[in-house]
Amino acid sequence: MCVLVCQAVRDGSLCERIFTTCYMAIENSSVGTRNRAKELAAQIGSSHMNLNIDMAVKGMLGIFSMVTGKCPQFCANGGSTRENLALQNVRACIRMILAYLFAQWAEGKPGGLLVLGSANVDERLLATSLSNFLQYCVEKFQLSALRSIMAAPPTAELEPLTDGQVSQTDEVTRMTYSELSVIGWIRKISKCGPYSMSCKLIHTWREVLSPPQGAVKVKHFFQMYSVNRHKMTTVTPSYHTETIDNQVGIQQST
Repeated sequence: MCVLVCQAVRDGSLCERIFTTCYMAIENSSVGTRNRAKELAAQIGSSHMNLNIDMAVKGMLGIFSMVTGKCPQFCANGGSTRENLALQNVRACIRMILAYLFAQWAEGKPGGLLVLGSANVDERLLATSLSNFLQYCVEKFQLSALRSIMAAPPTAELEPLTDGQVSQTDEVTRMTYSELSVIGWIRKISKCGPYSMSCKLIHTWREVLSPPQGAVKVKHFFQMYSVNRHKMTTVTPSYHTETIDNQVGIQQST
């Protein structure tokens, strides 16, 4: 066994035997994102799958329509905000379920694979840490494909494209990832509530935001925190490597 492992390492084929990556496209997915995933998988050496999950999405919505007689629509197609959010979450959750299913297959080998999932970075306050890690991988392992990934606007691509281009981005005008990281750190590490956090940010952001502007962002943060906090009690038991864990999301996202 040791000889086989060492030989696989020398041949550069170990990664494809133990690591499978999967890009799950939907009708809203852009060609750029698909290509970036493919290029990164090739550089890493993983066994890569590229599949479309629209069939599963249509099946789920078909059941809903059969029972209710209604079909939810994205805001871009005349739907309500609630419908828009539901359609995004359905697509995101189907990806999670399929990731679990494919992991049990493990290419016909006995046992299953460990599922490594990813979330939109600052849903768990990982923006700065993840960015630093990706930059390290670019320099240490010469994974040049990560440069275009880091440069791309953060998006789950769950809403319809506009003229073939991504219209949905996770970083919105109400709060950037950088601002959210600062707020998350103050909430968890400094144990601040809305009032004490606003007081701290008066000094932290004095060069870029006025006190009323900072207060608006703090209020928005805690509103989203209260709405989304329950998700931390429903997620599968996981190993986390980040001190800050707020599960806030800039919007009511997946």
